[in-house]
Amino acid sequence: MALCPDCRDDLHPNHHPCPHCAAPLPAAAASVCGECAGLAGGADRVFAPYLYDQTLGRLINRFKFHSGFDCGGVLARLLEAHIAARSDPLPQLLIPVPLHPKRLRERGFNQALELARPLARRLAIPLDPQRIERLRPTP
Repeated sequence: MALCPDCRDDLHPNHHPCPHCAAPLPAAAASVCGECAGLAGGADRVFAPYLYDQTLGRLINRFKFHSGFDCGGVLARLLEAHIAARSDPLPQLLIPVPLHPKRLRERGFNQALELARPLARRLAIPLDPQRIERLRPTP
């Protein structure tokens, strides 16, 4: 599946994301958002190439809740293009966030893993889906 030109035009780039949480920042803002300014640690980089809106929301919803693997492929290609276009080094490792076993039974698949697999393959980045474990269910 590919996005039609109208849907692609409806995607709005996240031009100035916070590097720690990817929240959109104004162009003249500080380098991190107010929520992350006082926090230590966290991920090295977080990618959110597009703002969450109706078009992106429909793609994500169909992928997560309606087994829309074709939408997952579109989302993976969008992420791949964003990561490949960046000037900083590629990640050394992709670690998809696992689902709680109950949620995995409900959905039948882990959407984070389904996004990470093609990214790892196409960008030649190692993938380690066993690196972390979800201990608590989340809403």
